[in-house]
Amino acid sequence: MARSEWCRSCGRPAAGPGRCEHCGTPLDAPGDGDPRVGTVVQVGRAMMTRPGIVLAVRGDRCDVLSKDAAPAALDVAGLDRLPPVPIDGPPVRSGPGRILRAVRAAGNRALKTRWDVAAVRAAAWERAAEGGTALRRAVALDALALGLRTSLGELGLSTGEIAWYEARDATGRDDASGALHWLERLPTDAYPVRVELLLRLAPRLFSEPAAADRARRLLEPFRDAPAARALHAALTGRPGPDATAALAAVAAALPPPGRALATAVTAGDRPPAVPRGLPALAALDGYLAARDAGDRADVEVLAPLPVPLLDELADLGVLTTGPSGPGWDPATAGYLRCRVDPGGAAEDDLARTGFTAERARRRYLAADERGLAALPAGDPGVAHYGALLRSRLRETPVDPHLLRPAARDLLTEIREIRERTARGEPSDVSHALAADASCRPLLHDSAVRGLLRAPGGVGPRSSFGLWLDLCGLQRRVFDERWDDVVTDGLAFAERAGRGPARREARSMVALARSATGDPGGALHDLEAAIDEEPSPGLLVNAAVIAGRTDFARAVRFLGHMHAIEEDEATRQAVIGRATGLWSWTERAGQECPDELRALVLQRLRTTGDRRHYITLLGFLAMRASAWFADRRGTLPDEHEWQRDVTAYYRARAGTFCDPPRNGFEDVAAALVKRPHGPGERHFWFADELAWFVDVVNDAVHVELGTAAHLWPAIDVLLRADVLSVRDRLVLGVRGAAHLSVRDAKQDRLPPAEREERLLLAPVADYCGRRDRLTKRTRAEMDADLGPCLLGVGLTRARVMYDVWDRYVEQWNGFVREHKTNPNPLDVYRRQFDLVKKTTELVDHLYALDGAIRRFPEVEGSTQLWREFMAKSVQEWRNEMERVKW
Repeated sequence: MARSEWCRSCGRPAAGPGRCEHCGTPLDAPGDGDPRVGTVVQVGRAMMTRPGIVLAVRGDRCDVLSKDAAPAALDVAGLDRLPPVPIDGPPVRSGPGRILRAVRAAGNRALKTRWDVAAVRAAAWERAAEGGTALRRAVALDALALGLRTSLGELGLSTGEIAWYEARDATGRDDASGALHWLERLPTDAYPVRVELLLRLAPRLFSEPAAADRARRLLEPFRDAPAARALHAALTGRPGPDATAALAAVAAALPPPGRALATAVTAGDRPPAVPRGLPALAALDGYLAARDAGDRADVEVLAPLPVPLLDELADLGVLTTGPSGPGWDPATAGYLRCRVDPGGAAEDDLARTGFTAERARRRYLAADERGLAALPAGDPGVAHYGALLRSRLRETPVDPHLLRPAARDLLTEIREIRERTARGEPSDVSHALAADASCRPLLHDSAVRGLLRAPGGVGPRSSFGLWLDLCGLQRRVFDERWDDVVTDGLAFAERAGRGPARREARSMVALARSATGDPGGALHDLEAAIDEEPSPGLLVNAAVIAGRTDFARAVRFLGHMHAIEEDEATRQAVIGRATGLWSWTERAGQECPDELRALVLQRLRTTGDRRHYITLLGFLAMRASAWFADRRGTLPDEHEWQRDVTAYYRARAGTFCDPPRNGFEDVAAALVKRPHGPGERHFWFADELAWFVDVVNDAVHVELGTAAHLWPAIDVLLRADVLSVRDRLVLGVRGAAHLSVRDAKQDRLPPAEREERLLLAPVADYCGRRDRLTKRTRAEMDADLGPCLLGVGLTRARVMYDVWDRYVEQWNGFVREHKTNPNPLDVYRRQFDLVKKTTELVDHLYALDGAIRRFPEVEGSTQLWREFMAKSVQEWRNEMERVKW
């Protein structure tokens, strides 16, 4: 194992081999073990090969994963005979780094795989965590090269070492500000190797006074070294944007390539070689070489160039691909992608740079009339494609003044062809029309009917010839000639070569097999097509067919589509389809399978749509309730709202478990955990509060006394002061009524103080507000609160009959006891207590009477209460008054 002359962990010189005498960390330089780990090879036989990745090598055996998440064991000798698969991406030095690079290539669709991407990524980090210091250091460098900064903390390296690697990476990207930021986080008197990085950044430092000041402070502790002293002196001079003099001043301190560069720049010549760390000069050199020699330009080195020079190279035809690497200004990169390849540019790039005609063309091809109408109406391209789309969808004549001149002639030809084919007559197609793919939707019906003839010289393997054959295959599908669809579709796919036409034919073959009762054969065809060239259409069709018999398999197809799809709306729809497949079937009452849960978790970690995030949490709470309630798995917690909404849905998940682990009170407590005053509420709070209040409202509107268990949850909401006036009255009064009726049915009279606070006071508050409410609201509230109040009164009155009977019996017993008890004061004391308690109960019943009399009539029931009061309660009050004296 190679040893370093300095310690990367603490940044101090090493006295000898082994471990650092200052911090005890091994001095191993970044390195890896077996170079086979992380390599990608072709596995399988004949036409069924697919990429496999080496996850581990143990002696003469290795683990190779080519499908799903379970690797297969293979002899190392056999592995060495398999053809390698080149992987695009930055150079890496470790096995985990090679694995992560392959994962990134699969995610970018540069590598077509059937792996479980999450499992492969986890295997890479697991190998890194289990490796020695040298491996973990190599993985750190690879992670930075691959842009995986957030994972560096998992490698167990010191904060200083990670900062050093970040500074190295920023320097390699000519990011002076980033490099200085990380160098400033290093210990002041450690890491003297920082001088090498600052030398590489010298051209940038000379032109940025603020950066030069920061660099000088970083060099201060090391001015005894000649290189540091020379650079410090050059920076102190603060040269302007012309760095020639500064380069000459520091040339003696630079490595040999740097000295040659300084000499060439001073003389005004093109340098023979541009060292790393000087991307502006490298870009200028690349521009001059492409312009003067006519060679194709390496786009990735041109990032520092201004847009006019890039346009010049594009006009010369030496710049033919858009940038994809780091270091580019996003706006410039997007413009250049649209400039050289508008058909392959992303929608965001087209919108940002104003390539409206291409955006209109795409919406025309997708028959997206609403999307086309949303584009600027004054743009000629929008007018052109809008006229074509209206004609295509409504089969109406096109206003020729809205079209481009060349399109007018083609449209005239299309109209004549459609008139002939409408009469059942075949029609020839001109070369110009056959070459224009955007016109084919207008001829689709004629082509499906087999009435179009290709022009001379346009063969069956041409784009137009393939389209005609594909339309003929569609005709067989419409006629349900399934055997012909299979035979002709396979032949068509064989000669079509890779592309949309081949994929469409394979989908039709799979449809035919499925329609004839062979879903296994249909899936086999689709999987073969997906292995070759995955596309959203193939994956959706495979998911639909698999979903009828093998739900987990269907989810894997949808997961693959989620991984390769770039459009966020489509990715969101994929997840909706996957969760819907489970929720809409007879399986809805079961815990969802691991594959679906993993897909939802992956989406939770990547989606930027907060509403969608909450929808997915709700799915997990209902369909993976035991898993969710047990806190298994890791959910995002970067933001406070994520932590709070996760805790809330975890409480909800507990209510769905069997047996339930939480009650409504736990859900309410999680909902109102944070302050919810103005400006403090989470964005999700209002919707969830409304949902929860509706649930509780439904639950309390049952027979009084049967929902007393809901009172703790209602009490949490009342104390948090988050309810509207109406909900506070309805839930508070009905909850208190349930408590009172439950107690009364158990021959227990509830405390009068509780009924006064929870029942009578809110009703009195409502009566005071009632005249200010609308007629409809008054009627609804009367119908809600009146029966509660009356039900409590009548239930309490029935219990009071029993109480009164016991009172009379006890009173008569005291009368008899007076004749025999030698201590009459004891009897009087007990009589007094009895009268006091009974009087309190009668007075409270009388207070209920007052509340009921002030409340509007409740469907005639109030009269029943008044009759009861006249016959019973008033007699009890009179008796209490009599015995007091």
